[in-house]
Amino acid sequence: RAAWDAYYANTHAVVFVIDSADDSQIQTSKAEFLTMLVHNDLRDAIILIFANKAEMPTARDPGELSEIYGFNEI
Repeated sequence: RAAWDAYYANTHAVVFVIDSADDSQIQTSKAEFLTMLVHNDLRDAIILIFANKAEMPTARDPGELSEIYGFNEI
């Protein structure tokens, strides 16, 4: 993860995948997302957020994920 910003130069789009059925890494995932958002090389990039495993019984719905990640505040 420490080297991810080496790939950000000249990036036009990012697909950020969230495991919507697993809460064990949600805080780490949120921190990585927020770190990515403030990176200067991504200031003009389009970001697609994909909630993976949405069909699982333990999956959070899009509204819950939006609240957890603070998408409405960005």
